[in-house]
Amino acid sequence: IRVWLFISFLIAVASGNPRHPPLVQLDPIRAGHVRTLNLVSDRVHKMETLNLYPPVFGIEDFLEDWECDHIIQLAKDSGLVPSATESDIELPSNNQDGDMEFDAVATWDEWNSNGDEFLDSEEIIESMSEISDAAMTPNDVMRMFKELDLDWNKDNMLDFVEFAASDASAVDKFVKRFRRSKPWKKRRYSAHTWLQQSMVSDPVLRSLRKRVEKATQLPKIIVERSEPLQVVHYTVRGHNHGHHDSHPVNAAPDCCHRHVTSDCRLCRYMTLLYYLNDVSGGGETAFPAINSTYDEVEFSHNGLWNLSANCNTGLVVKPRKGFALVWYNHKLDENGQIGELIGESFHGGCDVLSGEKWIANNWIAIDELWGYDEAKQHQDVDRGHLTHDDL
Repeated sequence: IRVWLFISFLIAVASGNPRHPPLVQLDPIRAGHVRTLNLVSDRVHKMETLNLYPPVFGIEDFLEDWECDHIIQLAKDSGLVPSATESDIELPSNNQDGDMEFDAVATWDEWNSNGDEFLDSEEIIESMSEISDAAMTPNDVMRMFKELDLDWNKDNMLDFVEFAASDASAVDKFVKRFRRSKPWKKRRYSAHTWLQQSMVSDPVLRSLRKRVEKATQLPKIIVERSEPLQVVHYTVRGHNHGHHDSHPVNAAPDCCHRHVTSDCRLCRYMTLLYYLNDVSGGGETAFPAINSTYDEVEFSHNGLWNLSANCNTGLVVKPRKGFALVWYNHKLDENGQIGELIGESFHGGCDVLSGEKWIANNWIAIDELWGYDEAKQHQDVDRGHLTHDDL
C-alpha cells in the first residue's frame, strides 16, 4: 500500500499540483500493546497503546527531568501571555449610540435548542459558552436574571417576551464583568508562549524535534514545517475545556500555520503533548468522547465540554513529568492524505486542584497542497501571528 501511495505522490508531482508524501498512521494494535522505540542513543523508549479509536499512545520518560526543567525555563525567559480563544474578541456595536442590537427571533431560535416555549438555564449556559467564552453555572444565570431584571415572573426561565425585551448591551457588560472577575470561569484559563524549533534554536528543542520524527515516522520536512512548540502554564483552577485541536478539512481554504487570517482553519494532523512537571492535584487530560460517539449538539447541551464538572468519563490521563501523550486528530483518506476530523479526539485539560501544571504541545500541521508559500509561513510564525482559537 505504501508503494502505491508513494507512486500516487510522484504522479501528483509530475502533474504540477503536488501533495505532500503519503502520511503514516501508527497501528494501535490493541489497548495495552507496547512497541519499542529507538529515539535516542542512550536509552530505549516504550510506546503503549492507551486507546484504539481514536488511536492514543503514551510514552514514558519521553523527556528527561532536566529537559523538562530546561523547557520551562525557556518559556519563562520568552515570556508567557494569557491564553485566548475565538470568543475573546470584542463584539462590535450595531448602532451609532454604541448599544448592541440583536435579532430576537433568530437568536431565540438558535438558543432554544429543545424547541419549547422557554429558555432554561442550561440553554443559556450552552449559548453563552459558545459566544462569550463564559462557563457559567445555573447560579450565575440566576444572578444575571436578578441583576438585570430579566425574569419578570420569577420562574427561573425566560419566555420569548422576556427574552426579546432584554437589553443586549447590559447582558454583554454583565458577561464581560463576569469574565474579568472570575477568569477561571473562561473555557480556557492558562498562559502560554511559543518556542521555535529551527536549526539554530536551542539544542534541547532540536533534539526534541528529532524524537518527534522518529516516534511519528513522518517525513522530516513535514515535522519541520509544522508549528513551533507551545508551552502552557496552569495555576490552581487552570484548565482548557473540551475542544478539538484541529478543524474539519472543509472548514476554510487556508491553514492557520501557513496563512493566519480571521477565517483560517487548524490543520493539525496529530498532537504530541508533553507533561513538564508532576502536578500535586488535578490537571488530568481527559477524552470524554472515548467509548462513545461524539455528538456536538449533545456534548454542548449537556455541558460535557465543561471539564471542571466532567473530568471522570472516557480516557483520563494523570500528568507525570516527562510523559508524552500522542494521538491523531484526523483519519487518512484513500490517498494517504489528511482526511476526516476524528470527533472522538475531543479532549481537554481538567482543573488544577493544587500546585501548578506545565505542558508543551507539538502539533503536526499538514497542508493538503505541498506547494505553498513557505516564506510567508515562517514570517507569520516569527511575528507571533499564530493566535487563532486555541493556538
